[in-house]
Amino acid sequence: MATIHFYFDFISPYSYLAFHALRRMVAVHPSAPTIHYYPVLFAGLLNHWGQKGPAEIPPKRTWLMKDIARKALASNIPLGFPKTHPFNPLRPLRLCFATPEAQREKLIEGLFNAAWGVPFGRDLSDADDLRCVLEGLVGSTSASQMLARIEEKEVKEMLQHGTDKAIQAGVFGVPTFIIGDELLFGFDQIEFVSDILKGRDPLAKEDIKSILERALNDMPRGADRASVKR
Repeated sequence: MATIHFYFDFISPYSYLAFHALRRMVAVHPSAPTIHYYPVLFAGLLNHWGQKGPAEIPPKRTWLMKDIARKALASNIPLGFPKTHPFNPLRPLRLCFATPEAQREKLIEGLFNAAWGVPFGRDLSDADDLRCVLEGLVGSTSASQMLARIEEKEVKEMLQHGTDKAIQAGVFGVPTFIIGDELLFGFDQIEFVSDILKGRDPLAKEDIKSILERALNDMPRGADRASVKR
């Protein structure tokens, strides 16, 4: 059975769209693939690779909000916006590690929907909002236990290690999908995810090898951004 490794952060609206689109695709895919979920800290990826987040560039932030609205409408995925954005996703990400694996997908769905699936969604960085969402998903007793657990060093380190392992695997942004040795980045890659699972990658293995050999060996860098003056 094929496996899709799905890397995400709740801060990312494209991760929200990808979560729903991926599950829809998997539900009808002939290979019946399974999804393994990997919560990662997007900010950690950006810091490691020396990038800015899209919301840190004002014109790109404006474009992003329109783009996700268009994509949500085209994909028939409900879309609202959280109270604040960017927000601090650390605590909801840690909750994924404080949840038994059998219940993790339900938790991820509930947190994504609470932030991005309704108008004026919850602020997952706000303690009261997060507790309210969690109580609705697992009940007040379990919510209290889980919220206490995310303050433990062990759980905090799980997220740190998970993000580090994602970086080692070449993950540079979210959402990212890894199938075998193929890494695909972005919500718009769902179709290619499906094709690869069917053994119909538009790029043949020989083509991939040729492209990478040219890009990495036969096409040296001609300039670096810092050296280019306006």
